[in-house]
Amino acid sequence: MITDNSGKSHDVLLSNEKFDPIELENRYVHQVYDVIASEFSSTRHSPWPSVVKFIEAQSPGSLGVDVGCGNGKYLTASSKYYAAMRASTSSTSVQCKSIVTTSNFIPIAAMERSPKLAEIVYNRGFDVVIGDILRIPYCSERFDFFLCIAVIHHLSTMARRIEAVNELARILRVGGRGLIQVICN
Repeated sequence: MITDNSGKSHDVLLSNEKFDPIELENRYVHQVYDVIASEFSSTRHSPWPSVVKFIEAQSPGSLGVDVGCGNGKYLTASSKYYAAMRASTSSTSVQCKSIVTTSNFIPIAAMERSPKLAEIVYNRGFDVVIGDILRIPYCSERFDFFLCIAVIHHLSTMARRIEAVNELARILRVGGRGLIQVICN
């Protein structure tokens, strides 16, 4: 147990203790993001230039997905790209079993693990699927590109991180491109 600067106590896992990765991620990632979603979203409005550059490098007519889209800031990150897509694509559907995401105005499907962040994306006018990066709810070889920005570092083991990368590769079409960015200290 540690106490932070505000006097609140927090459980701490010692490095030599065994842990359940799913429970750890639920407690320290998923539950936290649901609590801080609104404040988090209000501080995440400026797209990273490298992500915008990646989006703008995609061919017109490409279909992408933002896995772990947060507040959806990359869904409109490149107005030039999306203006061209709006002109060339009247409707894009992504279907896999019973999951259907239809985006009439943008070519990027949105997926988010946090229901509260997904609600923010939805309230901004975008369709969003709630899903887990380890079980992405889309068909194999569906997308021309994916974004996975500041997500994978939240997985608590190397094995789970590798599983996530394999799952991202599964949904990518042959010749497709992916952008994964992680935060590390």
